[in-house]
Amino acid sequence: MEGLEVLQKLAEGSAVEAFFVRDGVSQKNAILELLRNEVVTDVELCSKLLEQTRQHLTLSHPHLIARQRAQQNAQGRIYILSEPMKGVPLSMVLKERGTLTVPEVIDLMSPLCDALFYLHALGLKHGNLCPDHIMVMPDNLAHPWLFDTLLTLTRSVPARHEASKLVRSQYLAPERIKGRRGTSASDIYGLGVLMYELLTGKPPFLGETSFETRRLHLEAKPPPLPDEVAGLAPVIMRCLAKEQLHRFPDARAVARALRTTGGPTKDGTDTITMDASTLGQLKAQATFVGDKPAAAERAANLKERLGDYELVDLLGQGGMGRVFLARHLSSNNEVALKVLRAEMAKDPVNLHRFVHEATVVSRIHHPHIVEVYDLVQEPDCIYCVMEPLRGRTLGEYLQERPLPIKRALGVMRQVCEALDAAHQVGVVHRDVKPDNIFLCERPGGEDFIKLLDFGVAKQKLPDEQPADATNNMWQTQGGVMVGTPMYMAPEQALGEGIDARTDVYTVATVLYRILTGDSPFRAPKLHTLIAQLLTQAPAPLPEHTPSGEAIPKSLAVIVMRCLDKNPDGRLQTMDELSLALAMIESGLPGAG
Repeated sequence: MEGLEVLQKLAEGSAVEAFFVRDGVSQKNAILELLRNEVVTDVELCSKLLEQTRQHLTLSHPHLIARQRAQQNAQGRIYILSEPMKGVPLSMVLKERGTLTVPEVIDLMSPLCDALFYLHALGLKHGNLCPDHIMVMPDNLAHPWLFDTLLTLTRSVPARHEASKLVRSQYLAPERIKGRRGTSASDIYGLGVLMYELLTGKPPFLGETSFETRRLHLEAKPPPLPDEVAGLAPVIMRCLAKEQLHRFPDARAVARALRTTGGPTKDGTDTITMDASTLGQLKAQATFVGDKPAAAERAANLKERLGDYELVDLLGQGGMGRVFLARHLSSNNEVALKVLRAEMAKDPVNLHRFVHEATVVSRIHHPHIVEVYDLVQEPDCIYCVMEPLRGRTLGEYLQERPLPIKRALGVMRQVCEALDAAHQVGVVHRDVKPDNIFLCERPGGEDFIKLLDFGVAKQKLPDEQPADATNNMWQTQGGVMVGTPMYMAPEQALGEGIDARTDVYTVATVLYRILTGDSPFRAPKLHTLIAQLLTQAPAPLPEHTPSGEAIPKSLAVIVMRCLDKNPDGRLQTMDELSLALAMIESGLPGAG
């Protein structure tokens, strides 16, 4: 950027690059996040990134680096500039000073834990804790600032080579190496890696290759700490536990343990601080299950219980809640528990959506729709008991490699079957997209899908208020628009009446994405995208997929017909679409 001097490259991802810079006029330092050119032209990813940026612009914490508004330079590059600051990356300090002492680590980590607690309470995670992402004053380590990089929020763009991976392997938690999404527990592991490096000069697991480093994370014990810093070993080793439930329940607990283990620090305090009103708002969000502080303290052992279930592992979490792998105490059967955050349960809109999804799914009963066994409401929490799933979403699969046409037809026929079953009981999904199609792991590798997320589904029940009133993601003047813009039908964008043909359109958009590597419409701004959706025809399908497979003309005809803006011009039912796809599949070379 003009007038900015690059002092150090902080991070490189496949979507964003981050730099430590200095303004040539004011001589003040800042952090510059620059979107790659190819991301700017990817409306889905760019919209997601800018939405995350807008969310991060609202963050306010004394130990988080604040961002200024996203801007566009004369060349069309989008960039985000942080507020001016006086600090430098901790990595710079470590190069000059080497390792830190135990008191210095405690002084540094306590406010960082405070900042992480704040992020986690809002449903956010950092995902990339390392010395490059911590700013400090060289003469005052007790007042650091955490750079909450957006790099970890843009993983839908495949990395081009090993050097551009978003998180270096030495900073990855075991669950992320296994392909699971990062959680707040992954950040607790990251704290352990960071503290170990600050005290010894290197991360606990560092092999000669990235593969070896990942193996060490999964299998090896951390090398013992030197005697002079071994006092913090109990805290660090608990953070580095392989199983998430063995780690500290939240970042505040890490800070408390540090101060208890290491003794008073420079300021003489033994607790972390937070604004009283902020703490009151966030208290419920930071606990492990429900809103009882004692529950968080018990979270570290595998015998943690929720009702009749023993919690085995944390599978993932988001702003709405957490999903655990659990085991029934009597039958020993494994289930998944989807637990709504306590403060979300107090919000009628969020509570409605949570109960609505459980109610909708429980009415369908189909092998290709995730099974909901029970909805349990206890005094301190509400949760769904569901079948456990192992595998990954179609969206995650497509980030890595294309899906062959024959497999794509088989997968999408299963999606059609699931949606047909939903339509039979008066439910329209409205948000079919690759991220909501789950590819289950099965012996022999045969594709078997589960359709997810009926949270915005519409039920046609005469005695129920329309789900639209409480489940909108986007709003227009003409009505309520529900769904994901890249995959929605024109009638959804207008907020008009929808039916089974709306899902026919969204299935066609997924097929279009599989066959071309892109969605039917692309635009730099949401309103432009909606205008295209309403007024323009999608580009015809090419003769070949990006991987070189010939696209059958009959398949192209079906997909383009189902993308008709007028619902009357599409195939009218999922049964019709499924039959059409089956006939095309039977005519492919090698079909049996």
